Amino acid sequence: MTAVVKWGQYRWRDGSLQDGPAILWRFVCPSTTGCHDDPLINPTADMNLSRLGCDRVMVFVAEKDILKDIGWVYFEALKNCGWGGVVEIMESQGENHVFHLMNHTSENAVNLMKRLVSFLNHNKVQSIS
Repeated sequence: MTAVVKWGQYRWRDGSLQDGPAILWRFVCPSTTGCHDDPLINPTADMNLSRLGCDRVMVFVAEKDILKDIGWVYFEALKNCGWGGVVEIMESQGENHVFHLMNHTSENAVNLMKRLVSFLNHNKVQSIS
């Protein structure tokens, strides 16, 4: 996978068209070189990804999240770049972006938190109360 999230194009007040991710990313990071070649939003653009300074990464995505694809891109990039660490991914079915903040007691939110705690504790903790 080599593409970033495609949100479609938006027309600015001056009449120009820009990709949706570019609009958001330029707001978040005004010094960006753009979405497609900025490793902060497109992990496949980072030539040093294989030198990541940790040995474990957990990626969380939600099925209906507009950012889901970039999470999967990041997962695949880490898995295939020669990094040598362990990367895991969890996709929460039927959920949108930040669902776990909107309803932290839902079954999927609880499962996400359990997976995070287990990952952080190197699988020593199976559940939280």
